[in-house]
Amino acid sequence: MIIEDAWKILGIDPTKDENEIRTAYRTCVVKVNPEDDPEGFKQLREAYDMAMASLNDTGKEENESEEENKDEIDIHIDKADEIYSDIFSRRDEDKWREWLKASVVNELDTADKLREKFLAYCMGHFEFPHNIWKLFDGVFNYRAEHAQLAEIFPKEYLDFIIYQTEHESFLNYSRIIKRNDIDSRMAEIGLEINLESKPGIYEPEVFDTPVDVYIKEVSFMHGHIDKVLRCRYSDYMSAEERIEPEEERKKQEDDALEYLKAVLNHLKTFDIFSPIELAGILRVLFLENRIEEAVSLAEIIIDNRLLDDVDVYVYSTAMFVLIEAKNILGTLDEETLDKCDELADRQLEIISESIMALQVKGQIRYYKKDYEKAGEFFIKALDINSRNNEAVMLLRRNSDASIDYYNKSIETGEASESDKLELAWSYFRMEKTEETLQVLDTINADESIFYGYNNLYGRCFYNEKEYEKAYPYLTKWVEMIEAMEARKENGEKLSDKDEERLTRIGFCYYMIASCAENLDKTEEAVKYYKKSVEKTEKTYSDINELLYYQENYGKLLMDQGRLEEAMGVWNNMIERIDHCVPAYVHRQKTAFEMKDAQLVIDDYYNIIRDVPQYPDAYVYAAKVFDIYNQKENCESVLKRAEEAGIESDRLQSLKARLLSKSGESDKALNIYKEIDEHIDSEQSDIFDDMDKVEFYADMATLLMNSTDVSGKRNRLHEAEEYVKKGRKIDENNKRLFWIMTDVAEWNQTGAEKVYEKMLELFPEDAFVDYEYGEYFNRNKDVKKAEQCYMNCLKKDSRNRSANNKLMNIYQTRYSNLEERSDYDKAVSYATAQLENDDDDYYYVERALLYLDGYDFDAAFEDASKALEKNPGNVYAYNACGLARMRVGRFKEALEFFDKAIAVMEKGETANPYMNAAKCCETLGEYEKAIHYLEVCRREHEYNSTHVDMLARINLKLRRFEITDEYYKENERFYIKKRKETNNTWYDLRILKTKYRRAESWLISGNYSAVERIISEEINVFLRENGYLAVETYLKPKGNDRKRIATLYKELADFYNFTRRYNKKAIHFYEESLKYWCPEDQAQKKGIMGMLGVKKELPRPEAIIKDRVDLDDIASLYANFAYVCFMSDDKQRSEELAKRSLECIIKGYGSPETYLNYPPLKPQRIRVVAIDMYLQGNKARAFEMLDSLSGCMRCYYCYHENCYEQFLYLARIYEMEGDKEKALDNYKKAFQCSPDDSEVYQALKDLEK
Repeated sequence: MIIEDAWKILGIDPTKDENEIRTAYRTCVVKVNPEDDPEGFKQLREAYDMAMASLNDTGKEENESEEENKDEIDIHIDKADEIYSDIFSRRDEDKWREWLKASVVNELDTADKLREKFLAYCMGHFEFPHNIWKLFDGVFNYRAEHAQLAEIFPKEYLDFIIYQTEHESFLNYSRIIKRNDIDSRMAEIGLEINLESKPGIYEPEVFDTPVDVYIKEVSFMHGHIDKVLRCRYSDYMSAEERIEPEEERKKQEDDALEYLKAVLNHLKTFDIFSPIELAGILRVLFLENRIEEAVSLAEIIIDNRLLDDVDVYVYSTAMFVLIEAKNILGTLDEETLDKCDELADRQLEIISESIMALQVKGQIRYYKKDYEKAGEFFIKALDINSRNNEAVMLLRRNSDASIDYYNKSIETGEASESDKLELAWSYFRMEKTEETLQVLDTINADESIFYGYNNLYGRCFYNEKEYEKAYPYLTKWVEMIEAMEARKENGEKLSDKDEERLTRIGFCYYMIASCAENLDKTEEAVKYYKKSVEKTEKTYSDINELLYYQENYGKLLMDQGRLEEAMGVWNNMIERIDHCVPAYVHRQKTAFEMKDAQLVIDDYYNIIRDVPQYPDAYVYAAKVFDIYNQKENCESVLKRAEEAGIESDRLQSLKARLLSKSGESDKALNIYKEIDEHIDSEQSDIFDDMDKVEFYADMATLLMNSTDVSGKRNRLHEAEEYVKKGRKIDENNKRLFWIMTDVAEWNQTGAEKVYEKMLELFPEDAFVDYEYGEYFNRNKDVKKAEQCYMNCLKKDSRNRSANNKLMNIYQTRYSNLEERSDYDKAVSYATAQLENDDDDYYYVERALLYLDGYDFDAAFEDASKALEKNPGNVYAYNACGLARMRVGRFKEALEFFDKAIAVMEKGETANPYMNAAKCCETLGEYEKAIHYLEVCRREHEYNSTHVDMLARINLKLRRFEITDEYYKENERFYIKKRKETNNTWYDLRILKTKYRRAESWLISGNYSAVERIISEEINVFLRENGYLAVETYLKPKGNDRKRIATLYKELADFYNFTRRYNKKAIHFYEESLKYWCPEDQAQKKGIMGMLGVKKELPRPEAIIKDRVDLDDIASLYANFAYVCFMSDDKQRSEELAKRSLECIIKGYGSPETYLNYPPLKPQRIRVVAIDMYLQGNKARAFEMLDSLSGCMRCYYCYHENCYEQFLYLARIYEMEGDKEKALDNYKKAFQCSPDDSEVYQALKDLEK
């Protein structure tokens, strides 16, 4: 054949696409019946082989180029391919030994790479004889280096190689011969067999090396046969395995038989032959009732007329078919049975556990009417493989005959007690327990049959679930078999029967273990399950038996909560056998209970790879992804379950939960309601009580979180109803109680009672105390919250959340009350958490706390420790930078902020950018600061602080238009937020941006722009929002008064310092004081003024007790006093300064205490200094201002030197009338802060 013919036969154009060639071959092969058109089939095969070979024929030049590019390893792999491609050289050890001797295989610089490439080659070329695999392992050490290779190759592939290395192949490669030889021999003896099969029923796989198809199909020959036998002998199977109705059984049998014939016909197209083909042919002849042909072929094989020697499997199959066929023909005689008996013994000498040979032995005893011995052989075959359909049929057929035989013996009075026991066993094997017990009741057991008698009685009662009755018999069975074992261990030679019984010791232990488990004798059950596994590990011939015992042992351990031990059982099963689905199933569940999320997901893939219709695999995987909020992965699991055709309310419930989290509450609720109906009508796979409770809790949670258009929770009553449904099943379910706390809190119906009940029910659960504390925290009851957190720590000293909450409480208290003892307590809780969990996160937490306490060295040390533990911790780099920045080491700080930016993920945090910009601004590197802020804006959401900094820095660069645009941007942002939230505190921010715009235009010298902003924007805003007639329009009460007081104070400061409009400043300071007063006091002052009583400034500090408010009023008085002094009202100025100091003393006890708080010390010094000066204590004022140069930097300072010191010295010198010193200090202040409009205006006024 030429290549052009090959393309025509395949029906495609010439191509280099390997997949296209394979597809064309598969399409053609199903249309050609090798029985009807063997020549056509061979031509198709030849065409395919030629087309595949053409893939490598890319022209002389390309071949030469390819060869030139190959290294010595590639060339050596090509040599391996040459050996592999021919089946006869493939099995030749000498050829492989020679290949393995090559230097490229053994030299250090090439050995590892060659091994890796060769194993990669073997992934597509894996049909080696067992001895060749062993040879490879001796050189490549893939068993010893399994873990290392597992990083490169799939585990399943490596496990396959190891299995092939350690186990003999079913196919004996040494018996493969050329097909011409067998064809010639068949022709010589006149043997011709034709098997007709339906076209299209079989589609062969396609391998890189075509002969591998032959190897694969011959190796699986018994599997193909067994599929037919399973259908043929369906009536002998258990009710669960039986195929019904008869029409379906017949159809499945016909299909399986046609497939077997199609495989055999395909094998005939290859030029090699394995004797295993004969076993398949024999079976087909017998199953198709071609009995004479079957007898003829069987005798030819047994007499070695076709081949000098064949496999044990083939000999045994030939004997089995011969005996059954002769029985059908009525020609079965003692001579045939004796000949086969002798030959079967020889086969068992070769392979002692040959199932086919054991079946032949049992078959011979059956036809000789030695039913007891026949049964032993069949049982031994089933011990090796309990799923052997033919052995099951033979055993049951034997039992049927045995029952007839022994019943007749009883009727004639010839039956012994031993015969009666054998009859009982025969009934038992036929699953006729009632009849078995009836016979047992008639037996007078003596010592000779006592073993089987107890064994059978125990198993009968066990099968009837009468465990109390079964237990004493099973216990006696255990005693007897352990006594046998002890005698053997002491050197006594046991009978063959007792030796056989000892092989069942694992099963004996399993029976007593299972019975004990059903009687709630848990420890005894665990002991015997463990023994059943240990004994069976040493003696098993059927791996499934061992796995079954292990599975039951592991399940009991799981039920007892002994998860680690159960996990050990599952892992052992998986190590023992690849793709052990039951072990994966149980391990996934155990992993879920142990919160090993990764293993749950790994086993999800392991399970659905083999059993894609198993719903629990999807349920646990989806639950894990849901727990970790991996929505896309969870949806993927649910989609795969849907594609697998799985209908499960448990999965639907998870789908509803996802929809709920995504805000699609209506869709979720519809699914939940449908599931609820299924549960109520008992049509749901949510049948476990705990699963039902979880479902009701999910539904209650959804309803609890449902809101109407106004945001009000509107389905709390329905949520309560589902909580009640859940509590009917489990009254004290903790999750339902958590839902009850939320419902009660939102309904305001006594959440505290629910928490108290939970503390009663779950006294050891520290989390209840923690959540109770959170409840009090939300309700601003910090004292009770603090106590709850402390109670939590008493129960769980390692609770990080409680330590953090207490740290936050004391940190906040320190910020509010400024008691150093509160700071020390905050540090102690942060330290306690670090003692519990030496984690980088908590070092950063404490570092930030130290920063608040101005312990900068300690902060730097903690942040550095965090980086030692996690060099990629962006927050640790940021904290290091802050610690350096606060002590004025800006360049060092900038390095840390740059590192934070380098290691963090995009959009993680804006802080390093902000802090880096602040460093650059302080150093006068304004362009660089702008760069940081612009990058920050691109990568993060809108932040008004960023924009404010951009405006300020651009002002320093005298980019007035840009500055104005940034301030306008912030103004628009605040106006939008004001509308969205209806929060009138945004008015202060809106006005502040207008002040800043006016101040920037003032520095530019554009006074008309300044006046326009004041008249057309600030005044209009105040008028339109009612601030110029507050009592008429706003009628403020409570917290609104504080807001308006603050607004007036800031307006007054603008006129006082920026515009130097003293009269307006005084007016607004007075208005601010008025609104600091409570409503009734303010009204009284208003009435007194209307009556003509002399106007007197209100004294809000007389009533106000809050320290923070008193601090604000003290500042107001100080600024008010300053403007009065500048207005030449020194008496009033002194009085206001005195009031300022009185506020400080009332709030803090003394000026010294007031000045002790490091974060605000510089700001407070200036207030006290002004108060001292205005009260006449000038020396003290100057002394205090001089001390500013030695203070720690202010928290928000962005000046390299103390700007506040120069500014306040300038103010005092101006009040002193010392123009020269005032100018000098204003200039220094302006040098520090060239964006300060007050300083700019002061310089302008003093320089006139």
